[in-house]
Amino acid sequence: MGRKRTMVAAVVVGATMGLVGCGQGTDGEQEGDGMMRERTIEAFEDKDPDLATFAGDKGTRPEPIDAPFVDDWYVFQLSGQHRVTVVAVTKDGEPRGVELSGSPQAWDEVVEGVSVTDAQTAGEVGDAWVRALRPTVGAARVIDSVDDIKLTGSRAEETREELRRDHGDAIGDREVTASGDDWTLARWMVHDNDLVRLDLTVHPDATVDSRRTVVQQDLPGPIAL
Repeated sequence: MGRKRTMVAAVVVGATMGLVGCGQGTDGEQEGDGMMRERTIEAFEDKDPDLATFAGDKGTRPEPIDAPFVDDWYVFQLSGQHRVTVVAVTKDGEPRGVELSGSPQAWDEVVEGVSVTDAQTAGEVGDAWVRALRPTVGAARVIDSVDDIKLTGSRAEETREELRRDHGDAIGDREVTASGDDWTLARWMVHDNDLVRLDLTVHPDATVDSRRTVVQQDLPGPIAL
């Protein structure tokens, strides 16, 4: 759908976004999960039977991603024992779905018709984009503060204090800045124990460009299985 929106430039300047699942949940939450699962199966049963089967597996958990700027789609992560992916499926009418993981172009389809006119909406778009397009190979975790970083080993607390001193203010900065008709913001994640900064440009049509910078490598964190 038009020009490709995502640019990735990895820059090393220094030597899991996982979404957290809930417990049993309320009846309303379970009903919503069932609806998302059912529509995913119907949307993908012809074009991607493996994904439809994965969505229907009793061990697969649908975990919603907050996207209040879209009215017509459910956006959520499907988490199973050996697979994680993010999909979007239409809420009404004949079920239609796209797999967002690894496919920035699919995001453009989901946000078609969305208009970003203020900083709050731009921030919501940026947050949802990072969660929807995060890497699903290796451990990836979106962070809002240094305290969100999982560190292990004898140097864990020393490393945390170093990160707090060097990057704490930047990681906690949620500012969204107008840039002409666009909006710019930064979000952070830890991917395979590397600290990563994502500089995002949110366009008025809710499409997103990104620049990825590895800020610090090889943090003493858990080993991804």
